[in-house]
Amino acid sequence: MALVVEDVGEIDRARTLIGDRPVPLAVDTSATANPEEALAIESVAVPWGCRLLCTTNVRRTRRVVETVAALLAAQRGQDDRQ
Repeated sequence: MALVVEDVGEIDRARTLIGDRPVPLAVDTSATANPEEALAIESVAVPWGCRLLCTTNVRRTRRVVETVAALLAAQRGQDDRQ
C-alpha cells in the first residue's frame, strides 16, 4: 500500500496524512502528456520523499533516480567531512 500523489504540491499534505505510519509516498506521472513535465515532477518528487514512481517511460525515470541518488550521496559526503 502507498499514498499516491499526482502533483508535487500534494506531497506535504500527503506526508501529514501519513504521519508516523510506515506508508511510502508514490508519484504518478503516467497521465502527464508532456515528457518534460513528467521529468520535472519526478525530479522534484524523489528528493521530497516519494519512493515509488508510476511512469510510462522507465528509462527516463531510471535516469532521474540515478541522478538524485548521486546528488544525495554527494551531499552526505559533504556532511561527513564537515
